[in-house]
Amino acid sequence: MIRSVLVFVFLGLLGGMMACSSEEQAGGRIPPLPNMNEGFSTPKALDLLTRVIHQYPDAPDNYQKRAEIYLQRSELDAALEDINRAIELKRNTGRYYVTKAKILRQRRQIDEALYAAQRAEILNERTPELFVLLADLYQQKYQLGKARQYLARTLQINPYHGEAYFYRGMIAAKLGDTTSALVLFLRSRTLMPGFLDAYQQLSRIYYQKKEYPKALIFAQEGLHFYPNDADLHYRRGLTFLQTSQVDSSYTEFMKAIKTEPNNPGANLYVASLLFNVEKAAAALKHLQVVEKVNPNYPGLNFLMAQCLELVGNDDKAMDYYLAEAQQNPGNRKAVGGYWRTRRKQLSNYPELRQDERYRPALTVPDRTGTAAADSI
Repeated sequence: MIRSVLVFVFLGLLGGMMACSSEEQAGGRIPPLPNMNEGFSTPKALDLLTRVIHQYPDAPDNYQKRAEIYLQRSELDAALEDINRAIELKRNTGRYYVTKAKILRQRRQIDEALYAAQRAEILNERTPELFVLLADLYQQKYQLGKARQYLARTLQINPYHGEAYFYRGMIAAKLGDTTSALVLFLRSRTLMPGFLDAYQQLSRIYYQKKEYPKALIFAQEGLHFYPNDADLHYRRGLTFLQTSQVDSSYTEFMKAIKTEPNNPGANLYVASLLFNVEKAAAALKHLQVVEKVNPNYPGLNFLMAQCLELVGNDDKAMDYYLAEAQQNPGNRKAVGGYWRTRRKQLSNYPELRQDERYRPALTVPDRTGTAAADSI
């Protein structure tokens, strides 16, 4: 989801880190913290906050600030633990629920994130950050009217809010208005040059429009700010593949995998490219990653079957061809692959005729929806 453009969103916030209750318990004033600026690295800030929290464990603001840092670092479990601790110490603080909603959104817990954001609004939080967050959550749930309302409120407060234009673009895209979506995404990118999501969407839409040079340009622009972003490398890989630049495509997919080893799409395409040059054993390693992440990933069963057949494992290949043929009856190559590997196994090992897997004919639904035996 949304990633922060800045290294620190909390610049200057640490100056008033401690709650009065903590000062009273400690029996004295808390020493001032050093000035924060962009040269003050995230690890240093995290270390400082951790030491202060250890010394003053009952100051809720510090947990909230550390949760924001963990969120930026995508350490979501630690972020959630910290923000829950802050809320436990001081329940009726709206900005704590904003932070919690952002963390839950990043964890793909959209309903829980929306509940936390609504709680922040009930507690009289009235910031563009909250309104645009609510807009995003509502548009993800396809409640587009409510999303528009919060975006309008955001732009009333700040007419140049880049994320607000981005989510207006997301709504336009959901409604099939690609032209308006592109205009709004470009507006968002102009207002927030380092906003990752805008580059991802621009690259995606131009790819879908088959305007491949533009898709590559925006993916590359995004990589200028986020050189290790797996999604942008993946999209460049797809685009290079469409323009028959196979080597460049393979390189980009591998870069995506380096950053995100379990990326199913990148692993599947790498496996396909390896299979095409008869490196089936290497391809299988990538397919095993995909299978672990999502055993129902489109195209997995068929490519797995082909690779297994190429390395001589007809028994397993037959199982994967069968799974693909049953899942996608229109894939005639999968049906043919099943019968081919079945015949080879029975020819080499006649005793397998007693195995239940080799007795019944493969059946696939015909166009009327009834089962019909395939006689390939």
